[in-house]
Amino acid sequence: MFHKKLLQTKLKRLGNPLFIVLSILQGLNWYFYRLWKIIFVVVSKKGSQIRTESDISKLKLIYDMFMINILYQIDPFIYCRYKLYLKGNRKNIHKYIFRTDLPYFHDYINREICDNYRKLIADKQVFSEEMKKLNIPAVKTIFITDHNSEIETFFREEDIFCKPICGSQSRNAFEIKYFIKENKYEIHPIIGHKIIEKDKITAFLKQIIKSEKLLIQESLKDHPSLSEINDSDEITTIRIITAEFKDKQIKPIYMQLEVPLETKHEKTFRQFYKIYPLDLVTFDVAEEWKLKTKVNYETDIIIANDIRKMISKSIEYCLKTHKKLLKLKSVAFDLALTPDGPVMIEANYNWNIEMLYNIINEEPVTYNENIPF
Repeated sequence: MFHKKLLQTKLKRLGNPLFIVLSILQGLNWYFYRLWKIIFVVVSKKGSQIRTESDISKLKLIYDMFMINILYQIDPFIYCRYKLYLKGNRKNIHKYIFRTDLPYFHDYINREICDNYRKLIADKQVFSEEMKKLNIPAVKTIFITDHNSEIETFFREEDIFCKPICGSQSRNAFEIKYFIKENKYEIHPIIGHKIIEKDKITAFLKQIIKSEKLLIQESLKDHPSLSEINDSDEITTIRIITAEFKDKQIKPIYMQLEVPLETKHEKTFRQFYKIYPLDLVTFDVAEEWKLKTKVNYETDIIIANDIRKMISKSIEYCLKTHKKLLKLKSVAFDLALTPDGPVMIEANYNWNIEMLYNIINEEPVTYNENIPF
């Protein structure tokens, strides 16, 4: 029933001709190229393991992954993660909400709520200004660029962080690092290679100024106590998800510590993180996650007492923001844990609901009375 409502939400977009054209083009690219490429990558890497667990032939596995994508828009990675090749898991497929159901899931649960709240958190400049009104520490904005901004604006003899006023998935976000001894600058994109040659730095900045408005912000640093778990130059962040329950109370439902890997992904050059779901009461790494995860890094870390205090304060900031500013059913907040305390970075409307499965053991999210959806 719930998935039927999500499908209806998707179909409403078909009234937009541009959406129809883009969907057709994306569909052709997906079903005639990208999907098959992913299927064969998955089969080559995980085929033996899958056939051992399910006694399914190679051809049947390829066919199964293709058909499940046709019927449910579930990609091969999700197919493997949730072991949908097993009959018991396949039977419960409608009890899950997958990332492929986004943003329709959030659109549906917020269907009776004014769209202005979603737009508010999408505009990082406006959201930062609202944080000041609530007396919640936010990242300090130094300057806002426009198409006529000078390149010299970026060279301030200090580290700065730049990101589009409206954007997601770290698109066009980058840090400019200043090396005082050499009196030189480097650009470190969140996605992509770092840029160190002066002429390439200038060309990059000229191009990005033309394409969109940027927030130039102070560069945040980790609290010293995080040095025990973070070996990289990037900051550790904490993501806290809050939700409105049926009794209209707003409570935290999930949080995770995101520790950057020391090096970027060798193919995509994207910054990835070690994820540590945290217990909402003790702030330790969640036992449920440690028991079932298969990550290739140490699953247990020690959370220092001063970091625990900052996590508690971070939850206060998130609840206050959700209650007083955002009339949405759920919000995901990202904060930095700095030497001066927690700092609000941004809020997210279209957060990935699969994160909740890190800590839910019994019923999936749509069947769990503790989850307010």
